[in-house]
Amino acid sequence: MTRLPLLLLALWLGLLTGLPSAGAASGSEARLAEIETLAERLQGRADIPGLSVVIVQDGETVYNRSFGYADLEQRRPADGQTIYELGSNSKALTALAVMRLQAEGRLSLDDPVTDYIPWLRLAYKGEPQAITLAQLLHHTSGIPFASIGTLPPTAGEGAAETTVRSLLGRPLASEPGSRYEYATINYAVLGLVIQTVTGQSFADYMASAVLEPLGLRDTSAIVPADPARLAQGYKGRFTRPSPYDPPAYEGNAPSGYILSTPGDVARWLELLTGAELPAGFAPEWLAATLQPDRTVAPSAAGASYAAGWEVYQDGAGYYAHEGSNPTFSSFIAFRPGERSGVAVLANRNSETTAMIGESVLELWLGEEPPVAGPDLFKRADTFAVALLVILTPAALVILVYIGLTLRELGRGARQPQRRPARWLGALLGRLAAAAIAAAALYWLPEVIGLGLSWHFVEVWLPQTVLLAVWLLAAVIALYLLYSLLLAWFPRPRDRSLLQPVALALMSGLGNAMIIFVINETFVRSDNLTSGLLAYFGLAVLMYVVGQRYIQSMLVRLTNQFVYEKRMELAGKLLETDYAHMERMERGRLEATLSSDTEEISSSIGLVVTGGTNVVTLLCCFAYLGIMNVYALLLSLAIIAILAGIYYVAGEKANQLFEETRDIQNRFFGYIADLLRGFKELALSRSRRREFREAMDESCETFRDKRTGAQMRFVHVFIIGETLFVLVIGCVVFLFPAIFKQMDQDMLRSYVFVFLYMTGPVNQLLDSLPQIALIRVSWGRVKRLIQEVDERRRSQTTELAAERAASPAGAIASVAAAGPEDDPPEHGALSASPTSTRQDSSTQQAAALMHLLASSSPSHAPSELSTVSADDGAAPLELTLQDVVYRYPEDAEGRRPFAVGPVDCTFRGGEVAFITGGNGSGKSSLAKLITGLYRPDEGRILLNGRVASEEELRESFTAIFADFHLFDALYGIDTSGREAEIEAYLRLLELQDKVAVQDGSFTTTRLSTGQKKRLALLVAYLEARPICLFDEWAADQDPTYRRLFYEQLLPQMKARGTCVIAITHDDAYFDTADRVIKMDTGQLVETP
Repeated sequence: MTRLPLLLLALWLGLLTGLPSAGAASGSEARLAEIETLAERLQGRADIPGLSVVIVQDGETVYNRSFGYADLEQRRPADGQTIYELGSNSKALTALAVMRLQAEGRLSLDDPVTDYIPWLRLAYKGEPQAITLAQLLHHTSGIPFASIGTLPPTAGEGAAETTVRSLLGRPLASEPGSRYEYATINYAVLGLVIQTVTGQSFADYMASAVLEPLGLRDTSAIVPADPARLAQGYKGRFTRPSPYDPPAYEGNAPSGYILSTPGDVARWLELLTGAELPAGFAPEWLAATLQPDRTVAPSAAGASYAAGWEVYQDGAGYYAHEGSNPTFSSFIAFRPGERSGVAVLANRNSETTAMIGESVLELWLGEEPPVAGPDLFKRADTFAVALLVILTPAALVILVYIGLTLRELGRGARQPQRRPARWLGALLGRLAAAAIAAAALYWLPEVIGLGLSWHFVEVWLPQTVLLAVWLLAAVIALYLLYSLLLAWFPRPRDRSLLQPVALALMSGLGNAMIIFVINETFVRSDNLTSGLLAYFGLAVLMYVVGQRYIQSMLVRLTNQFVYEKRMELAGKLLETDYAHMERMERGRLEATLSSDTEEISSSIGLVVTGGTNVVTLLCCFAYLGIMNVYALLLSLAIIAILAGIYYVAGEKANQLFEETRDIQNRFFGYIADLLRGFKELALSRSRRREFREAMDESCETFRDKRTGAQMRFVHVFIIGETLFVLVIGCVVFLFPAIFKQMDQDMLRSYVFVFLYMTGPVNQLLDSLPQIALIRVSWGRVKRLIQEVDERRRSQTTELAAERAASPAGAIASVAAAGPEDDPPEHGALSASPTSTRQDSSTQQAAALMHLLASSSPSHAPSELSTVSADDGAAPLELTLQDVVYRYPEDAEGRRPFAVGPVDCTFRGGEVAFITGGNGSGKSSLAKLITGLYRPDEGRILLNGRVASEEELRESFTAIFADFHLFDALYGIDTSGREAEIEAYLRLLELQDKVAVQDGSFTTTRLSTGQKKRLALLVAYLEARPICLFDEWAADQDPTYRRLFYEQLLPQMKARGTCVIAITHDDAYFDTADRVIKMDTGQLVETP
């Protein structure tokens, strides 16, 4: 009876403590559901084929669930009996074997390793060092991490020794016991020690002394307990998991090639979290493996290393370890204080495996899981695929360019380089570039990967990485071959875009490499010896060489563009008709030919430098994405916002720039008025003042509108700067709170990269106002070209219509003349100015002698004699039949003036005067008969045939009242005519004022009357059948005026020239054969 109350008390206490069990169970189920959801989501995101998750609490397994497939091809699901490679989580079991051997007195952790492996003698800075077993256990041996890159594939009996012998000759990275540096081969050495001490293979000893006693019956070293249950290993290939069988590394089994199942790992975790050890297995052995080495500084993550465990000072302690093999990964962690443990096994090498494990443990303990970070292996696969996508078309493009170059060479468009020095220099330069590129690629894993090798890359990283590297090498080789072909076989004015694009990319990549290398130095302590300095130099070289070529090319292309665009515009203007040209705004033409072409030329620099900045930003984006995808998304969002704001501002500013461009046209008009009307302005203070006021008003409007347009971009620029500062503030203050896994080094890297990115971003955004100006100028140039082209098409259409309507079925135009056409009548000229120059030199000399003979004796050189003219040819006849010309309507739809209908005939050997009041139509008639205006009605015939404007223009020599005297005698071959020119200059009394040298006048700084006489010299030299003089004598002194009317014109008439003179000199009307009077556009012929 006395025991009953005690039993009831015990029952009551049991019930009391069990009251929350239903709620706890409900909470556990909710957490497990959340854990399953998280595990499946992260597994899918990382493309892990098979995954197993184990949770242990208080020494008991509370969750063991597998997801996906152990073998995708066979559709074999992963389950609790699937066998995985544990990777580096093998080390804890190896360490347990070492602790047992020490407890048994078969070895001591304080012993130097040479006591067991005498030939393993390693040195630091040339001095032999003694490495203890404890230092191997705690990764303080000084063996570098990079030793994993030289692990040889091994199998069979000698595998362990072969693996350890790979250390011979490799210097230690630090003095043993001085610092922590993880090196997986440390445990391979311990495995060889175990074999030496026990006389058994590592696998056999582990099975008999550790695995079987602990009840880990499905766990084994090297060979799976049941090969049929072994999961197929995978690694990335074109963004998808691909089966891969890596080389065997049996010698490294103690470090990473113990195999186990989720069930056995759960049993292992149970022992670690409080389950009772089997009989005969001392708890001290296990406890010894959990003692961290605090004699050295912890790792960068803040962990001290025990024997196979990373120990974090978090609460009562946090033990964890990741395992990573080429095709498997694992994560095991436990918290002794909470007696909780988690294990995750996967058949793909993925950083997400550890992320799942950390998140599962946090969720199980009711804490907030860390934000999932990037998976380096998956990201490497994605990056390699992106590189392949870029490089494949790049290689094809280069091959196409090589083919085009070879075709040009075969067609003779390219000629061999004739200078041996340049030929050899080009070859040596490309060979040097190839050597630098090959060395940079070869040493890249060792420098960037902390001493790793390409063999490591091939085995461990996704298969696409090595493929992308080979393709990159091929692209570099192809480009160097292409550039060598261009150097060996140059072509004049070669405009291949491949070279500038390639070098812009190289320059941008070099610019981005600079920031990457600098950022990498912040986390290294061996910057002078690691090879980073060489890559920094390479990055600078890439940037400088690329920029030098690009800037040199920009100078050439910019000036070539300005030249070509101006010549294109000038050529089109020269081909347009005079009437259209006359109506064009002068300021518009000058602004388009000068400022607009200059503005557009700057677009070449924007394209190339913009391309360099874009490449730099893309590389920075990739770098940010590798560190943290959220940083990448944030930077992209900020730049997208900035670009959107700039676009909106640009659209609004574009209208203002258009208006400023119109004002600029007027400004050029003011400049023309200032230069041409300077005399008038100088004579009137009030005129100068009002002109200045009008000009000032225009310039002020231009200033205000342009300032307003640019201020829009200034405001946006300030917003952009502020946004970038806010981004940096977010990174510094918010990221650590949001992304728990982010450390200070990563924060500094983010800030550094963001600050570096501000340069390219600001350059790109600052170019937007210039782009807006370029758009305006380009629109102006295009509109001018279109306007001229439309006018030419209109002329062609009208000409075709006239040809069809002609009674003869054709117009006798020079442009339409063919080989079968009849020779031109006397006085008609062919289209080519050369034909004009091919007139008989006898006729020219005769005309000159008649002129000289009629002048005063002082004008005629004694060595010349008169030659009679050839009067045998039929006289020229120019006929106007019902010719009408109407000036275009003004802005209000009114036609200001019209000429015609005019019926009139002008003949060779005749002098005709045209007279009339101001505005009577004299000059308009002159422009009609010279072909400068096209009649709206009627026809103009030359020797009985309908003449085109081109033929009329080629038949006339004209000196208009507003004539322009060119500095050069364009279209006239002066070679061999020096005596003739000298005689004309004496005749015109200009021999002491000007001379002709190399086809140009020595000066044109003459009076208006002298310029007109010089223009008459040009008329003499052209020797065309019709001469038109518009008020030529108005600026001459009375003596020379009389000479003009009474001697020069009669002599031209005597030569058979048709002379048409517009004049008001009624005192000399008697010297004309006909006097025609114009009145309000109508012709009145005076007898």
